[in-house]
Order: sequence, then C-alpha cells, then structure tokens
Amino acid sequence: MEVEPTTVHTLNLLHGDDGNDGGGLLSFLDATRTPAGRRRLRQWILRPLRQMAGINRRLDAVEALVSHRCVGRR
Repeated sequence: MEVEPTTVHTLNLLHGDDGNDGGGLLSFLDATRTPAGRRRLRQWILRPLRQMAGINRRLDAVEALVSHRCVGRR
C-alpha cells in the first residue's frame, strides 16, 4: 500500500505544520544512526504493510532490538 501525497501532508508524516523536517512523524520516530536507516524508516512510513504476517515479523524484529538495547543509543 502506498500513502497518497495529500494524506502524507495532512497527517504530517514527513514534515511538521510549517513544512520543515522537525515536527513530523518521521522526525519523532527517527532514532536511526545512518542515512540508510533513515531512508528505510521513511519508506516504511510511506508504504505501510497490510499483511498481518509481515506486520508481526516487523514487530518481532523491533522487540528483539529493543530487548537487546540496540535501539535508542546514539
């Protein structure tokens, strides 16, 4: 599934109300360490999963990273 540009703008998925990078969902969730990680996160926001199996795999991966304290350190 791909999110339409109007929806991206209305929901402030990438940018805040002022159009700058800060304030949008991407900047709120972004704890990535590399440009490639930020690009992947952006892609996940713009193309959310629809199948439960894929969603659960992604949630399991995030849970594994958090439990090993790999997330959130900069």
